[in-house]
Amino acid sequence: MKIHRAWFCALALPFLVTTAEAQVGGTAAAAAVATPVDGSVSSVSLLIKGDVVGLPENISVSGKVAIESTIALDPIFLTPPTVLLRIRFVNVTGKGVSTGRIYTTGANEGQIIRPLPAVPTVTDDFITVTFPLWDSASGMLSARQGVASLALKYSKNSGDLAGGTASVSTPPSPGF
Repeated sequence: MKIHRAWFCALALPFLVTTAEAQVGGTAAAAAVATPVDGSVSSVSLLIKGDVVGLPENISVSGKVAIESTIALDPIFLTPPTVLLRIRFVNVTGKGVSTGRIYTTGANEGQIIRPLPAVPTVTDDFITVTFPLWDSASGMLSARQGVASLALKYSKNSGDLAGGTASVSTPPSPGF
Protein backbone atom coordinates (compact mmCIF):
# COMPACT_ATOMS: atom_id res chain seq x y z
CA MET A 1 0.00 0.00 0.00
CA LYS A 2 2.88 2.37 0.72
CA ILE A 3 4.14 1.83 -2.82
CA HIS A 4 0.82 2.99 -4.32
CA ARG A 5 0.80 6.10 -2.14
CA ALA A 6 4.33 6.96 -3.28
CA TRP A 7 3.35 6.61 -6.94
CA PHE A 8 0.27 8.78 -6.37
CA CYS A 9 2.36 11.52 -4.71
CA ALA A 10 5.00 11.39 -7.45
CA LEU A 11 2.72 11.31 -10.50
CA ALA A 12 -0.88 12.34 -9.85
CA LEU A 13 -0.47 15.03 -7.19
CA PRO A 14 1.59 17.45 -9.36
CA PHE A 15 -0.99 17.04 -12.17
CA LEU A 16 -3.89 17.83 -9.81
CA VAL A 17 -2.10 20.89 -8.40
CA THR A 18 -1.34 22.18 -11.92
CA THR A 19 -4.94 21.64 -13.02
CA ALA A 20 -6.32 23.40 -9.94
CA GLU A 21 -3.91 26.32 -10.47
CA ALA A 22 -5.05 26.71 -14.10
CA GLN A 23 -8.71 26.78 -13.08
CA VAL A 24 -8.20 29.14 -10.14
CA GLY A 25 -6.34 31.75 -12.15
CA GLY A 26 -2.90 30.60 -13.20
CA THR A 27 0.28 32.45 -12.43
CA ALA A 28 0.73 35.99 -11.19
CA ALA A 29 1.73 37.12 -14.69
CA ALA A 30 -1.56 35.84 -16.11
CA ALA A 31 -3.49 37.53 -13.33
CA ALA A 32 -1.93 40.90 -14.27
CA VAL A 33 -3.49 40.75 -17.77
CA ALA A 34 -7.12 41.77 -18.05
CA THR A 35 -9.35 38.92 -19.20
CA PRO A 36 -11.51 39.53 -22.29
CA VAL A 37 -15.22 39.77 -21.46
CA ASP A 38 -17.51 37.19 -23.08
CA GLY A 39 -19.92 38.87 -25.52
CA SER A 40 -17.97 42.14 -25.55
CA VAL A 41 -18.74 43.98 -28.81
CA SER A 42 -16.50 46.60 -30.40
CA SER A 43 -16.44 48.11 -33.87
CA VAL A 44 -14.27 50.19 -36.14
CA SER A 45 -14.70 51.79 -39.56
CA LEU A 46 -11.64 51.81 -41.82
CA LEU A 47 -10.99 53.72 -45.04
CA ILE A 48 -10.06 51.34 -47.83
CA LYS A 49 -8.45 52.15 -51.18
CA GLY A 50 -6.24 50.62 -53.79
CA ASP A 51 -6.15 49.35 -57.37
CA VAL A 52 -7.38 46.15 -58.97
CA VAL A 53 -5.17 45.57 -62.00
CA GLY A 54 -6.22 43.48 -64.99
CA LEU A 55 -8.40 43.24 -68.07
CA PRO A 56 -10.53 44.88 -69.37
CA GLU A 57 -9.11 47.83 -67.38
CA ASN A 58 -7.51 48.78 -64.08
CA ILE A 59 -9.95 49.91 -61.40
CA SER A 60 -9.22 52.46 -58.68
CA VAL A 61 -11.26 51.40 -55.61
CA SER A 62 -12.17 53.37 -52.47
CA GLY A 63 -14.73 53.40 -49.65
CA LYS A 64 -15.10 52.17 -46.08
CA VAL A 65 -15.04 48.81 -44.36
CA ALA A 66 -17.08 48.49 -41.16
CA ILE A 67 -15.85 45.75 -38.82
CA GLU A 68 -17.68 44.57 -35.71
CA SER A 69 -15.92 42.22 -33.29
CA THR A 70 -17.66 40.03 -30.68
CA ILE A 71 -15.51 38.12 -28.18
CA ALA A 72 -16.53 34.54 -27.36
CA LEU A 73 -15.14 32.61 -24.39
CA ASP A 74 -15.48 28.89 -23.70
CA PRO A 75 -15.79 28.36 -19.92
CA ILE A 76 -16.31 24.60 -20.26
CA PHE A 77 -13.26 23.50 -22.27
CA LEU A 78 -11.14 26.58 -21.42
CA THR A 79 -10.05 27.03 -25.04
CA PRO A 80 -8.40 30.34 -26.00
CA PRO A 81 -10.84 33.22 -26.69
CA THR A 82 -12.18 33.66 -30.22
CA VAL A 83 -13.66 36.64 -32.04
CA LEU A 84 -16.54 36.75 -34.49
CA LEU A 85 -15.74 39.43 -37.06
CA ARG A 86 -18.56 40.88 -39.16
CA ILE A 87 -17.07 42.68 -42.17
CA ARG A 88 -19.21 45.04 -44.27
CA PHE A 89 -18.19 46.98 -47.35
CA VAL A 90 -19.81 50.42 -47.08
CA ASN A 91 -19.98 52.60 -50.21
CA VAL A 92 -17.01 50.80 -51.75
CA THR A 93 -16.90 51.74 -55.42
CA GLY A 94 -14.37 51.76 -58.19
CA LYS A 95 -13.67 53.86 -61.22
CA GLY A 96 -12.19 52.48 -64.41
CA VAL A 97 -8.85 54.17 -65.05
CA SER A 98 -9.15 54.21 -68.87
CA THR A 99 -12.95 54.42 -69.45
CA GLY A 100 -14.18 56.14 -66.28
CA ARG A 101 -16.84 53.44 -65.78
CA ILE A 102 -18.25 53.06 -62.29
CA TYR A 103 -17.77 49.69 -60.55
CA THR A 104 -19.63 48.61 -57.44
CA THR A 105 -19.34 45.91 -54.78
CA GLY A 106 -23.03 45.84 -53.86
CA ALA A 107 -23.96 45.18 -50.25
CA ASN A 108 -21.22 42.70 -49.38
CA GLU A 109 -21.01 41.37 -45.85
CA GLY A 110 -19.19 38.41 -44.39
CA GLN A 111 -18.43 36.77 -41.07
CA ILE A 112 -15.17 35.21 -39.93
CA ILE A 113 -14.42 33.37 -36.69
CA ARG A 114 -10.80 33.69 -35.61
CA PRO A 115 -8.77 33.11 -32.47
CA LEU A 116 -8.26 36.30 -30.48
CA PRO A 117 -4.57 37.21 -30.73
CA ALA A 118 -2.71 36.39 -27.53
CA VAL A 119 -3.02 39.31 -25.15
CA PRO A 120 -0.77 41.24 -24.54
CA THR A 121 2.06 39.99 -26.77
CA VAL A 122 0.34 40.03 -30.18
CA THR A 123 -1.96 42.92 -31.09
CA ASP A 124 -2.20 42.51 -34.85
CA ASP A 125 -4.40 40.21 -36.90
CA PHE A 126 -3.97 40.13 -40.67
CA ILE A 127 -6.96 39.08 -42.77
CA THR A 128 -7.50 38.94 -46.52
CA VAL A 129 -11.02 38.88 -47.91
CA THR A 130 -12.02 38.61 -51.56
CA PHE A 131 -14.98 40.60 -52.84
CA PRO A 132 -16.78 41.01 -56.18
CA LEU A 133 -16.46 44.18 -58.20
CA TRP A 134 -18.63 44.72 -61.27
CA ASP A 135 -19.41 47.35 -63.87
CA SER A 136 -22.68 48.99 -62.76
CA ALA A 137 -23.91 49.28 -66.36
CA SER A 138 -23.23 45.62 -67.25
CA GLY A 139 -24.45 43.99 -64.02
CA MET A 140 -23.19 41.23 -61.77
CA LEU A 141 -22.25 38.88 -64.61
CA SER A 142 -19.31 41.19 -65.38
CA ALA A 143 -17.89 40.75 -61.85
CA ARG A 144 -14.17 40.61 -61.14
CA GLN A 145 -12.40 39.86 -57.92
CA GLY A 146 -10.66 42.27 -55.59
CA VAL A 147 -8.75 41.50 -52.40
CA ALA A 148 -9.21 43.52 -49.22
CA SER A 149 -6.22 43.24 -46.85
CA LEU A 150 -7.10 44.16 -43.27
CA ALA A 151 -4.56 44.70 -40.49
CA LEU A 152 -6.55 44.83 -37.24
CA LYS A 153 -5.35 46.06 -33.86
CA TYR A 154 -6.83 44.83 -30.58
CA SER A 155 -6.68 46.48 -27.17
CA LYS A 156 -3.91 44.97 -25.05
CA ASN A 157 -6.10 45.24 -21.93
CA SER A 158 -9.54 44.05 -23.01
CA GLY A 159 -9.13 42.32 -26.37
CA ASP A 160 -11.59 44.76 -27.98
CA LEU A 161 -11.06 45.88 -31.57
CA ALA A 162 -9.16 49.17 -31.42
CA GLY A 163 -8.32 50.12 -35.02
CA GLY A 164 -6.43 49.06 -38.09
CA THR A 165 -5.73 49.68 -41.74
CA ALA A 166 -7.26 48.42 -44.98
CA SER A 167 -6.15 48.26 -48.60
CA VAL A 168 -7.34 46.83 -51.93
CA SER A 169 -5.21 44.83 -54.33
CA THR A 170 -5.40 42.40 -57.22
CA PRO A 171 -5.92 38.74 -56.36
CA PRO A 172 -2.99 36.49 -57.21
CA SER A 173 -3.35 34.61 -60.45
CA PRO A 174 -3.84 30.88 -59.97
CA GLY A 175 -0.61 29.00 -60.54
CA PHE A 176 -0.96 25.88 -62.62
